Amino acid sequence: MKKIVIVEDHPIVLEGLKQLITTTNEVHIVGCFYSGKEAQQFIIQNQTNIDIVLLDISLPDADGMQICKEIRSINSSIKIIIISNHNEASIIFKAIQNGANGYLLKNATPTELRNAILNQQNKLIVSTEVENIITKAESQAQKLPALTKREIQVLQKVLEGKTSAQIADELFLSSLTVDTHRKNFMQKLQVKNIIELIAAAKDYNL
Repeated sequence: MKKIVIVEDHPIVLEGLKQLITTTNEVHIVGCFYSGKEAQQFIIQNQTNIDIVLLDISLPDADGMQICKEIRSINSSIKIIIISNHNEASIIFKAIQNGANGYLLKNATPTELRNAILNQQNKLIVSTEVENIITKAESQAQKLPALTKREIQVLQKVLEGKTSAQIADELFLSSLTVDTHRKNFMQKLQVKNIIELIAAAKDYNL
């Protein structure tokens, strides 16, 4: 029987997860927490009696990403499955880098949740939607034009709404050099104005 801890700060979502999980006799919930800090302390103290942690990364009192990383550092055998509303590829990849074994969106189906919990294979556990997000991000990364490190720095400043003069001051460059970098990355991204640039940056997860 798999022993599970649920960390979720929304009572309705937490109750829904409990009801879905307890429909199978193969699972036993050993702890439910609204507080990330309390959950972390419980997991550390009871790590040998926990198989799976269902973890929301948006917690009011703690950084769920950091909790994931710390759980992984103290016990590599605990399976950590992130359950989140965040569908950005960058956040999904960060969770995986921090040691998550799986990532489900909160709109995942009951079947996807149960399959994730009962999964016996040592592979990444994701819902269909998350798998599509990862696939799209990897495809876009392959198509990303070769921007230099400096071009990316200037691009990020432009996306923050900075002027060429402000960017030049922050990066210790001349305004002419900044304008040259702007011209280069706009040509590489094949955009003509700031609106197209913002759209391209979003598409490429820049």
